Amino acid sequence: MTSVVILGPNLINQSKGAYHVHKTGCRNLGSYYGAEHNADKNNPMDFDSESEVAHFVFADFEDEMSEADMLGDIYFHNCVVFERENGMVHKPAPNIVPEGHVVIPGAGITVPAKKEETMTITFELYNEDMFLSLEIVTSDPENTLAVLESAPNVRNIKLH
Repeated sequence: MTSVVILGPNLINQSKGAYHVHKTGCRNLGSYYGAEHNADKNNPMDFDSESEVAHFVFADFEDEMSEADMLGDIYFHNCVVFERENGMVHKPAPNIVPEGHVVIPGAGITVPAKKEETMTITFELYNEDMFLSLEIVTSDPENTLAVLESAPNVRNIKLH
């Protein structure tokens, strides 16, 4: 049995999964600030495997989700090592999100990241004493151009 702390699902960084699992006493638990994490930190639980953790976390959705999907939405930190009754240990494989993909929090799946087309707009802000050359990268060039064109003291607007 290994004593772990399960944090989530409403974490600030869910890029690796909606739930994060740490071994009880892990120093990284201190990086989870806020009263919302106190109950999780103060109530560690014992598990034999990442599968047991997944079925505990997603108990209400076991009929709707595969174990792989459940595990895909749980990030096991490096501190977690499951100790077996026979004395062997097992370290969970890290969640690896493929390049160009994102995790859908709560769904346990990764999907290709939507790549927005962006354009660069350069322009100058000026007054009688000086000017600044600036650059904006935007996914909404029409709106950005309209705002810049209506703003006072803006010149040399160029779309790249």
